[in-house]
Amino acid sequence: MPSLTPKPKTLNPKLYGRRKGRPLSLDLKQAVESASGQYFIDKDNIASAAPAGIDPKFFFKILSPLASRPPTSYWLEIGFGTGDFLAGQAAQHPDINIIGCEAFENGIAKTMQKLLAHKVSNVRIYPDDVRHLLPKLQDGCLDRVFLLFPDPWPKKRHAKRRFVNPDNVRELARVIKKGGEFWVATDDPTYQEWVPEQMSAQSWFQPKNPPTDGFWHLTEPQPWVETNYQKKARRAGRIPKFVVFSNS
Repeated sequence: MPSLTPKPKTLNPKLYGRRKGRPLSLDLKQAVESASGQYFIDKDNIASAAPAGIDPKFFFKILSPLASRPPTSYWLEIGFGTGDFLAGQAAQHPDINIIGCEAFENGIAKTMQKLLAHKVSNVRIYPDDVRHLLPKLQDGCLDRVFLLFPDPWPKKRHAKRRFVNPDNVRELARVIKKGGEFWVATDDPTYQEWVPEQMSAQSWFQPKNPPTDGFWHLTEPQPWVETNYQKKARRAGRIPKFVVFSNS
């Protein structure tokens, strides 16, 4: 079985908790073995690429040289977990190419199962910290980026680990085209306070259609795919909130 995250180079601060959980079941191992050649982005190619040198088209042309038609958009999901949203969106939008970034091996394997089940060909997986990939992408190459229910790192001493921070927002503003979108969803009260604070301190992104009585929406932006995590949050009494930013 190919390694999902070979010899990882850790960026500091870490934005995720761990790379591996329980040993993969036979079914998950088989999913990885059968799908990695189709879906994986070679991390060595990324590491050796020049800054701002990669057009996302490269990932899809290398693995799908006979694609029947050009995509209408390029999307990227940061930390796709077990792939509910990623696989669902790919199945619903075959004309859109989607890159998913995730460092947790077990989540990647479960996502592979879902991609195979949906029989999609418009997804590529970068099996590592998205901060290795973003600096290598060309300016304005993405139409939409998703950050859905990220690890909130609720303790104050861990605040530097939260993805929404000035450095990462600046990088997103570079790779998302003008008029493109950055979607954020969270059910954590700490993160629901943190995101408005951080985003109000920058000038690139502005909320689209903000509610009249605050910052967050209580209904999902569309098109949406509800995840198992989101369902569990609602059952536990937590309130998922959503915001869409436009890159100006």
